[in-house]
Amino acid sequence: MHFTENDLSEMLGTMLRQRTASAKDLAHRIRVDPRAAEGYRAGRHLPPLPVFFRIVGALGDDIREALQNPVETHARLTAEIDAAERAAAEKRRIRDALAGRPAGVEAVSPASEGVQAR
Repeated sequence: MHFTENDLSEMLGTMLRQRTASAKDLAHRIRVDPRAAEGYRAGRHLPPLPVFFRIVGALGDDIREALQNPVETHARLTAEIDAAERAAAEKRRIRDALAGRPAGVEAVSPASEGVQAR
């Protein structure tokens, strides 16, 4: 699969928007001007290599890996998310069993039923 520079800048921009609150937040984390950070978050251009290394340092290797191997990284992250969701479901099942609730029945609080607690 071949990606153009525009494809890569758009992918990086999407990841930066998902992982940072704002251009100002990104600028602070990677020590760049907020206008440059906004350009990276918008996917308008790729950062120079030293800035890219600071992005990886601040946000993790998933950014670097996703740009190098997007298909494989997507598959790996999807599998990790699925495993985490299965583990969480198992923990909920055990919690509910300990609370004496049948499997799949969520606890109901008075507030969720529209009843005011006194």
